[in-house]
Amino acid sequence: MKTTKYLKFEQLHSEGKTKRIAVLSRRHGDMLAGIRWYGPWRQYTVEPAPYTVWNKECLREVAEFLEGLMAERKAPTTEAIHA
Repeated sequence: MKTTKYLKFEQLHSEGKTKRIAVLSRRHGDMLAGIRWYGPWRQYTVEPAPYTVWNKECLREVAEFLEGLMAERKAPTTEAIHA
């Protein structure tokens, strides 16, 4: 789906319209976190795996990815444009 300097984002199979994303270490392939829609906050959120350590660059990459997901969600769909 997307690879950054430190991370790899892979879309998981999900039921419904919201995406579920695995955040993996680019170097080792370890699962570092999950990204999913959190309804009460009306946004995608990150659920870090236990015992993971994050630096500012990795956090920045995740934040930028979340911003992209939200922009994609808010963008008008082609179905809405042609309706």
